[in-house]
Amino acid sequence: MKQLFSIVLLSVLFTGFINAQSQGISIGANVALPMGDWSDGANTGFGGTATYERSFAPNIVGQVYAGYITFGGDEAEGFSYSYSMIPIMAGVKYFFQPGKGFYANALLGVHMFTADVDVPAEYEAYYSGGSETSTEFSFVVGAGYEIPVGGKNAVDITAHYMLISDANYIGARIAYRFGL
Repeated sequence: MKQLFSIVLLSVLFTGFINAQSQGISIGANVALPMGDWSDGANTGFGGTATYERSFAPNIVGQVYAGYITFGGDEAEGFSYSYSMIPIMAGVKYFFQPGKGFYANALLGVHMFTADVDVPAEYEAYYSGGSETSTEFSFVVGAGYEIPVGGKNAVDITAHYMLISDANYIGARIAYRFGL
C-alpha cells in the first residue's frame, strides 16, 4: 500500500510539474555597478545570466538564476586587480497583473567570488600573484517589466540590488524569455 501511495504521489507531482501554467528560459546580458567600499577597487561589471522560470499561480513565478559576471579592477603601483562572480540563486517573481507587465522579485543563494592579482615583475621576489576564491551568501531584491513579443516569448528588463557580504552591487539585466 505504501508503494502504491508513493507511486500515485510521484505521478501527481510529476504531472503537475509537466503541466505547469507557464515555463520559460531566459538568457540575458547584465551590467553591475559596485557599491560601497568595494567600488573603490572594482569597476563596472559585465556578464551574462540564464534563468529557468515556472509559474505556480497566475501572479507568482518561481525562478532559478545562474550566470557569470566579471569586474575590471584598479591598478595601484603596478599591481592590477580583477574580480569575477558566479551567482547561483532561486526565488520568485510577483506580477502585479497576472503573468505580464510589472513585477517585483527576490532571490536567495550564493555567489562564488574570485579575486585575481597580477604582480609586476619587479615585485615578484617579494609577492606572489594569484587568485583567491570564496563562496558568499547573497540576496537580491528587484523590479522589472516583461514585454510580450509573440506567443509565449517576452523581453524581460530588470533592475536589482544584490547584497553579497562586502561586494554589493546595483545591477541591470535585459533578457529574451523563451516560453516552453
